[in-house]
Amino acid sequence: MCVAAVCAVVAGLAGCGGESGDGGAPALSLLGSRQQPVESTNQPAAAASGPAAPSIGGSWRGVFLDATTGARRGLTASITQDGDAVTIDTSLSGLGGYFTGTIRSGGFLWLSDAWDGETWTTLGGAASGSYIVIQDYVTNPDDPDELLLNTIELSR
Repeated sequence: MCVAAVCAVVAGLAGCGGESGDGGAPALSLLGSRQQPVESTNQPAAAASGPAAPSIGGSWRGVFLDATTGARRGLTASITQDGDAVTIDTSLSGLGGYFTGTIRSGGFLWLSDAWDGETWTTLGGAASGSYIVIQDYVTNPDDPDELLLNTIELSR
């Protein structure tokens, strides 16, 4: 079948070349035998709203739990938040000392440790304006018998 014939058939159903055939109606896509306006499947991300990200900037106190050694060390932290961008600067040197990342709506943190590039997240629950727990897998997260997590717990 030639391209012109295919285009003519498609034009009759949904418009050809991405344009509507009636001067303003949205182009249609075929989903099985059901027609649906293309616009309804391309909603902007902002339409999917959830709870706002909590304000976590400021001074914090907490503890670092080293899953490998079992050590528990006290720490202080300063968090800077600019929109969804977050930096956490702790009193630790090396592992767990400095993080950059983002906070998502509802308090989900996704951070990178400057020491080793590992990803730390709020695995156990959302961050709030008064309590944050971030964790990093030390072992394979797919093996529940060997699940070890470095943990930083912060409060204010």
